[in-house]
Amino acid sequence: RRISDKFPAAYLPDILEQDQVLLTSQQVPLDPSLWELDAYDEFLTERRLQIADRLNAWIEEYGGDNWHSREIHKRVPRP
Repeated sequence: RRISDKFPAAYLPDILEQDQVLLTSQQVPLDPSLWELDAYDEFLTERRLQIADRLNAWIEEYGGDNWHSREIHKRVPRP
């Protein structure tokens, strides 16, 4: 409950300082401007793209060049 009453812009810098991997492993964007409440939509967009990139990399590594990996690239393009 240490962070439950705080805004992301207040607690994420502490987590980032402690260990960046705690955020990157969860695909949390590291851009502090996206941690503000008024940037929530942009935060979600960036996080979605990071998750898609991570999934696409995993599919390419473990799935090879097959129908599934091509479909993921079509549905979740990186701008």
